[in-house]
Amino acid sequence: MVAAKTDYHFSFQPNIWKTTLFFCSFQWNNQVKQFDIFDAPRDQDDGYKFNWTIKPDGPCKLGKKIKCFPWK
Repeated sequence: MVAAKTDYHFSFQPNIWKTTLFFCSFQWNNQVKQFDIFDAPRDQDDGYKFNWTIKPDGPCKLGKKIKCFPWK
């Protein structure tokens, strides 16, 4: 569990088959949301370090280009 307004860091090496997948669950105000925080086909070619911000309408990957995703 990570408290609101705090950071969580981890590192890994994607596999060569581009099937690496990490997902996270987020909970606030009696809502639970899940998101694939690293999906190799989507993310592997974007570099090696990712910063995300989690918003009520969905997670956003920060960087040169901000890309937001809706909750599923």
